[in-house]
Amino acid sequence: MPFPEPREVGDEPRFVTLERLISLKLDSWSNSPTRRLKDKADVIELIKALHLPRDLAVDDAVRPLYGETWDALAAEK
Repeated sequence: MPFPEPREVGDEPRFVTLERLISLKLDSWSNSPTRRLKDKADVIELIKALHLPRDLAVDDAVRPLYGETWDALAAEK
């Protein structure tokens, strides 16, 4: 999953959606799990803090990773 490239540059910051952010973080972690461990931890913290649903519309490429992470958190409750 490529990192987003801005089409326009301006004075105002532009942000990716939460779903895209989580997808990018999980993809980054899956390709370099030791170096990108904080990305996985960030996803865990977002799920917990925002009470995100299991069926969040993340990218298809990381949907299984998101589901596994969500299930692991739910099992620890």
